[in-house]
Amino acid sequence: MRDVMAVPTVPVTGDTPFPDVARTLSREHLGSVPVVDSEGQVTGVVSGADLLPEAGVP
Repeated sequence: MRDVMAVPTVPVTGDTPFPDVARTLSREHLGSVPVVDSEGQVTGVVSGADLLPEAGVP
């Protein structure tokens, strides 16, 4: 992950609950975080905009 991320960040997993991802984004002042698998390989990215439908915002 260090090879693709320009600034230090906090990864989450595909199993990380929605509220935890939202708290991580807020606490770390990030717009998005990488999603990693059990080996730490990046499998995707989740952003604050991705969480809006979960929060009931269209």
